[in-house]
Amino acid sequence: MGMSAYFATIREKVGAELLLIPSVSVLPWDSDGRLLLVRHSPSGPWDLLAEQWSRTKHLKKLLEESVRGSGGGVEVTGLRTVLGGPSYA
Repeated sequence: MGMSAYFATIREKVGAELLLIPSVSVLPWDSDGRLLLVRHSPSGPWDLLAEQWSRTKHLKKLLEESVRGSGGGVEVTGLRTVLGGPSYA
């Protein structure tokens, strides 16, 4: 996947400096308390469902896209928490 035009514009302005890129992670649990994880290759590590978040996407839409990409029959029913600020940098 290539770099979005939004991030390319930022990269042009700041060069090789560290970028803090907003993202979302989805932690879907089933009724038995199991957490759905994804694996991008058969021998790769397990990971959370996650997506980059650009200012052009609504958060709920991004969460739904992330879940849909997992192939699971998961419904986004709410937002649990939002974390951010200097202590997360």
